[in-house]
Amino acid sequence: MLYVSILASLLTLAGSARAQDFAGSLPARLSLGAALELLRTRGYDVLLAEATTQAVSAQLTQAQAVQNPQLNAGVGAAFCPGCSALPWTVGVSDQGGLTNALFGKRRLRVDVAKAALAAARFARADALRVLEFQLKAQYTEVAVAERVLSFAVEVENVYNEVLKLTRIRWNAGAISEAEVAKAQTAELEAAQDVTSAEQGVEMSKAQLAFLLGVRGALPVFAIESELLDRAAPGALASASPAALLRIAYEQRADLKAVHATVQGAQIATRLAERTRTPDVALSLQGSGQGTGRSAISPPMLMFGVTVTPPLLYQSQGEISFARAQTRQAELEQGKLEAQVAQDVNLAFASYTATKRRLERMQSGLLESARRARDLVRIQYEKGAASLLELLDAQRTFITNNLEYLRDVADFRISVFQIEQAVGREMSQ
Repeated sequence: MLYVSILASLLTLAGSARAQDFAGSLPARLSLGAALELLRTRGYDVLLAEATTQAVSAQLTQAQAVQNPQLNAGVGAAFCPGCSALPWTVGVSDQGGLTNALFGKRRLRVDVAKAALAAARFARADALRVLEFQLKAQYTEVAVAERVLSFAVEVENVYNEVLKLTRIRWNAGAISEAEVAKAQTAELEAAQDVTSAEQGVEMSKAQLAFLLGVRGALPVFAIESELLDRAAPGALASASPAALLRIAYEQRADLKAVHATVQGAQIATRLAERTRTPDVALSLQGSGQGTGRSAISPPMLMFGVTVTPPLLYQSQGEISFARAQTRQAELEQGKLEAQVAQDVNLAFASYTATKRRLERMQSGLLESARRARDLVRIQYEKGAASLLELLDAQRTFITNNLEYLRDVADFRISVFQIEQAVGREMSQ
């Protein structure tokens, strides 16, 4: 009991130390590349997939093992007058190991385990594909949240200037106190927007830190918001759904995993059918009592064969189950191939739509909203426009800018979505 307690304490301390290593270990400036490297080494789902792969690898080791021989020995006593020599027996059996190898059962079991290991490794790669998209999308959300915060601060400063100007005009008797109240309300709403934007930054960073395996307090870190300014990969300029789908069928790890699963199920069916051939155990047995001509039972050596003939049951259940598993795996493969096509089509549709929206914003909509706001502001300063007109122009300007930032984020995420759908970086 004392040893168990000490071992449990050591494991608890090791777990606490490991948790401390993870907590707060993000770099002060976290690039997207560095974030991806952290994800690959300590993301929760990546670690879980790695543990699953190790478990399946152990099953392969088990399948590759050669059957241990069975040894037996015995000694006794003879209850008869004058029988002083002890009777003895010794024996060895291969427990069907030799015939298992000759009939190919061991090889089939190894092949099934190898297919399962290949499927597990591809499943790990596919989990990483999905997680990398989630990380890239969340990193983009942090970047756009910081841009929204910067814009909210800029808007708050503008409303502060409008409030000052409005008070000056009220003091001069040019407007009513109601106009001042409207300007003050707009300024307070802008302050509220700044607070909401600050909360948005913290929440998006917390979600990013969770994906990176942070297990303690949220560390202070900055990201590279320049990600939002990058152009789309050149490979997407001439891309089409058909071309992207060909890449996906070649690259997607989940497709490779299901192919390995189908292969393993087919081998398992052959193994189940092979079990109708009974295992044959070979044995060698020696026995005797006494030695020489006076031996009650002289030493003898016997060769034996043990077999269980399939007279009443021929593994029909195992065979039917294996065939059903194969059919199920083949159906899953067909369903996944259809899902891959849908993923590519949806990702490409999202990319083209967000690209058009972003180009429309950049081609003149943003500048038109800014120019309209600036002109109305000049008119308001000269008394040629009302505060209501200025606030309306300012709200239109704010709406268009926030929509633009959302379009930028959606466009960048749509690029990542295509990369997730095809299973590789499009810059390659």
